[in-house]
Amino acid sequence: MEGGFPVQAFGAYLVGNQKTLAAGAGGTESLNLFQIIGTVEIEALMCEVTTALSAGALDAAHFEQHDGAAAIDLTLNTGVISSLGIGSMFFKGGLVGENFTVLDNAVGAFAEHAADLLVFKRFVVTKKLGAATYVRLTYHNSGGGAATGVVRPSLIWRPKSQDGLVLPV
Repeated sequence: MEGGFPVQAFGAYLVGNQKTLAAGAGGTESLNLFQIIGTVEIEALMCEVTTALSAGALDAAHFEQHDGAAAIDLTLNTGVISSLGIGSMFFKGGLVGENFTVLDNAVGAFAEHAADLLVFKRFVVTKKLGAATYVRLTYHNSGGGAATGVVRPSLIWRPKSQDGLVLPV
């Protein structure tokens, strides 16, 4: 990335702004990660933990597409991100009916898929007409205290329409 703008390679790699998790006990929080303009193919969607996530029960975590009125799940809404340490990652590695893949550095981990499939799962997103459309992370805090931690989202994308563009939020 040069000067805050994506650089073309295999696809444009874009690092988003860091997002702080702050849902109170029993609360649900949605964090807009990227704004979608036009139609784009997202080749990889991931979050890196840059400040350890709280040990409380951070569950029902998933990626969504949201247009201000309706949410469309991009991954199954049963992911768990509690206690992930700095350098851990989670990413969309399967179909919409599957959890995102978590690479927890506390246990050492790697990801691969059989049959020459890609580790990341590609998908296409189209902006809703007349509405701001976002890719976001949503999670629920089932623990007793406020959620803490910071993630840095990133993705690789390609435009599929003339106005196709992804912007960090």
